[in-house]
Amino acid sequence: MAWIAVETDDPELVRGEFFCVMSQESTADRAAQNRGDDPGWSSPSGPDAVISRKMIRMAAAVLSQDQENNWKKPPLPPQSSE
Repeated sequence: MAWIAVETDDPELVRGEFFCVMSQESTADRAAQNRGDDPGWSSPSGPDAVISRKMIRMAAAVLSQDQENNWKKPPLPPQSSE
């Protein structure tokens, strides 16, 4: 869910001020790394727990390389031609 949301730039992503619970980065921390406008994703079951796009991409990269897990990035939905 999270990976698809950040890769498709889902309109429901968290934008603006948020604290990433995974990296422990604030918006100011991300801005200092030129990622201040990076969106985050919050789980419907825990909307206060937001994870930044960078952390979701890093987690997907690690999980997809773990052979015991056998996790693969889900296919992205087709892009609309509007």
